[in-house]
Amino acid sequence: MHLFASPKFVYNLIKEHPPFTFFGKTMLLFLLVFFTFAILFQVAEKRGWEIALWMSWETLSTVGYGDFPAVTTAGRIITIIAGSIGIAIMSVAIGAGVVMFTYIEQRRRSGKMVNPYKKGYVVFNFPGTQSALGFITEVRALESNVGICFVDNTIEELPASVVSMGLVHFVRGSSLDKTTYEKANVCNSKIAIIFPQNPNNPDSDGSTRTVVDLLSKYTTTNNVRILHILVDPQHSWMFHDLPTTEIQQSLELFALVQECQDRYSALIIEHLLKNTVGANQQTVAVDKSEGKTWQQLQISCVVTAAERDEQINLLAHVRDGVIQTCPKGTEILKKGDLLSIITFNGFNWSEFEKALI
Repeated sequence: MHLFASPKFVYNLIKEHPPFTFFGKTMLLFLLVFFTFAILFQVAEKRGWEIALWMSWETLSTVGYGDFPAVTTAGRIITIIAGSIGIAIMSVAIGAGVVMFTYIEQRRRSGKMVNPYKKGYVVFNFPGTQSALGFITEVRALESNVGICFVDNTIEELPASVVSMGLVHFVRGSSLDKTTYEKANVCNSKIAIIFPQNPNNPDSDGSTRTVVDLLSKYTTTNNVRILHILVDPQHSWMFHDLPTTEIQQSLELFALVQECQDRYSALIIEHLLKNTVGANQQTVAVDKSEGKTWQQLQISCVVTAAERDEQINLLAHVRDGVIQTCPKGTEILKKGDLLSIITFNGFNWSEFEKALI
């Protein structure tokens, strides 16, 4: 994207990468030969510059339309020479192009190219093939065209099965290196997720804390939401002063314990977390329904949903970051409060809330 924006960038690109140097020299050689033969055609054939340039291009490219053939002896000799040189130059140019694009693809797969996706996800520490595939599948269930960039320093390249998902990028680099954040295009992403370096080692929470801290400093002026996966719940205290949302790695353990106490709860939680199954959870803001009590809101939702032939269930009430899954019926809603609801994709809360009134 920066190729045409900065002459300095182009100069550094050609200087530091041999395939680009070779391709650039080949193109310069072609242009030099092209204009040289254009001049020769103009002199020998007594043609205007437009036709002379056209004759030079169709001869060097070996297209040879023949709409303006050389009629003089000198012109025909020039045509023979230009055609012979053109075959060689075009072969070299095609070879240089193949080498350059192969080089670009190799750099992309090995994590040396800048993340091209904006408003996407940046995932630090590759979580493993199965976890990555699961994550991509669930995210794409709601955002089919969102870009995902994995940042890691322990793998050489992403597994082919992950790359085949499309719109997936890889940046190889240390999370302690500022250039890694630049290459990952973090500031132009909407969410950064930090997985533990070793999900089996609670000490990984320490390195996770370091990455969260660096990300919060790097994205100070940007609206980049930070999430981190915590191995040991006892380490939550390390993140209390940081702008990040904690996700327990052992969430499946809680589902298991809950299932032991309440049959079907594990399946319900699984359906809730898997966006590809049934209705999905989403968060909406209280606006026109301010002043209602939680009980009035519940009743209104049931009645309005029936009238509009829509399906919605209230899940939780959130105020100033405090979550209540079972608020009191007398709890009065304030403008700006958040409601966690379960409904199907495409549900228009704004229109539904108007109908509540």
